Amino acid sequence: MNIYQTHDYEIIAKLSQSVHDIHAKLYPDFFKEYQPHIIKAFFKSMINADNFAFFVAEDRLEPVGYAWIETRLYPETAFSKPLASVYVHQLSVIETHRGKGFGSGLMKRIYSFAKNRNIHLVELEYWTDNTPAKKFYQNQHFQYSRESVFKRL
Repeated sequence: MNIYQTHDYEIIAKLSQSVHDIHAKLYPDFFKEYQPHIIKAFFKSMINADNFAFFVAEDRLEPVGYAWIETRLYPETAFSKPLASVYVHQLSVIETHRGKGFGSGLMKRIYSFAKNRNIHLVELEYWTDNTPAKKFYQNQHFQYSRESVFKRL
């Protein structure tokens, strides 16, 4: 297993299809079908932003997973203290390689990235019906901090 930081938006766009397809299947009212040229253009516009980082997990030189993270700096307000975090926008491993440690390897790389920047908080969200994600993050010892709800009118 090899995990490295990348600026190759084409690899990220291709790897993003597996997680996108899960979301589109679970929540068709929210997610469009995967459109390679649109997704590729999106990641091309984001890949070099200073506050984003992208990691790829490889198995025998084949990309099998990725993570997209953001360094966030929350300013002090009248209600809250200043805070820095690493926010995980997306983490995905292709179906054939799930359960083999690639997701955990990506998370370890994210933890290392945060610690090297003296950031002690990693945040993320996942969709309620994505049970594999829920189990994965529970195994990573993530704790609930808030809940998001919606109401259709």
